[in-house]
Amino acid sequence: MLPTSEDTDGDALLAMQRADQEVMKEEVLKLQLREAKARRRAKEHQPGRSKEQAAIRLNYFFLAAAYVDAVDHKWRRNYLCH
Repeated sequence: MLPTSEDTDGDALLAMQRADQEVMKEEVLKLQLREAKARRRAKEHQPGRSKEQAAIRLNYFFLAAAYVDAVDHKWRRNYLCH
């Protein structure tokens, strides 16, 4: 993107270089964003698991945590209060 004239001053070259750098910066940021989205999607979708399986697995973890909490609460009530 250099101008055709031989007498281009340093300020014009600097301005052109900065403009080129801004264009490259925007393109790099777009590519990084696209890659981050793809990585997030790949992380969400584990191999061999459908969306339904992932939802069931998440629900299982919530239920397991609630069960542990309920058992702990019952144990404390029965054994620590008497």
